[in-house]
Amino acid sequence: MTNFEFFPLHPALVHFPIALLFAAGVFYVWSMWREGNDLYQAGWYLHLAGIVGTVLAIFSGLSSQDGLDLTEEVEGYLQTHTLLGYAVGWAFGLLAVWQYLRQGKGNRNEKIAFLLCYGLGLGLLLYSSWLGGHMVYEHGVGVNLK
Repeated sequence: MTNFEFFPLHPALVHFPIALLFAAGVFYVWSMWREGNDLYQAGWYLHLAGIVGTVLAIFSGLSSQDGLDLTEEVEGYLQTHTLLGYAVGWAFGLLAVWQYLRQGKGNRNEKIAFLLCYGLGLGLLLYSSWLGGHMVYEHGVGVNLK
């Protein structure tokens, strides 16, 4: 029995990047309508924490895949879920580079473009999350019924 069979890390970790990255988006949007830098800074730190959580979720997910007995259909879901996990990590990483280089000082159109790209990243995250939940709740992937 591996450590991940005893205590599955992936299901314990995946909720952090979801919550952190969505909260960061809320603070980024909110910072557009309020003077001051405090809301933007809160969004920035939540964004960074969400990226760290995403990396941990990716690695724990890859480790959790070992030894799973999957049907062909579920294997396809898992491949898509994994690919989307990478895409989410890269998307939010690149968005963080954008924010770091601009430090929230762009004009309103640039901020709106950033928020639209951020929203697309959240869409990827939502779909990846849905696939993960679908695999667990509809197909029983990773559920130990012993």
